[in-house]
Amino acid sequence: MLFQISNESDVCQGRLNPEWEIAVYNFMKARTGRPVGTNSRHPSVEGVVDYIETHECEVPFQRGKPAGTNEWNCRLSAADFCALQKDTGSSGWFLLWGDGMAEGEWEEALKCLK
Repeated sequence: MLFQISNESDVCQGRLNPEWEIAVYNFMKARTGRPVGTNSRHPSVEGVVDYIETHECEVPFQRGKPAGTNEWNCRLSAADFCALQKDTGSSGWFLLWGDGMAEGEWEEALKCLK
C-alpha cells in the first residue's frame, strides 16, 4: 500500500502548502511506516517524500528516488509503452490507460508488462 499526500496541489494558485504536506508526510510515515509520496511538483516536498508521482509524458527517473506517472496525459503507442517499460528499471512505473488505444494496440502494450 502506498500513500500519496497530494495530487496536483500545484495547479491552482494558493493550494500548495509545502509545510502542511511535509507535516502530513511525517505523520503518515510515523503512523504507518509505509511509503508516502506526492504529486505536488514542489522541490521541498519531493525532497522529503519516499516517491514522486506525476502527470508528465515520461517517468521522472532523474529525480533520484522512485517515481511514476499516475495519469498519462500523452498519446502513447504500444511501441512507446514497451520502450518505456524497458527504460523504467525497478524504481519507475506508470499507469497505462487503454481508453486512448485501439484494442490491438492495448493488447500489444499489455504484452510488454514486466
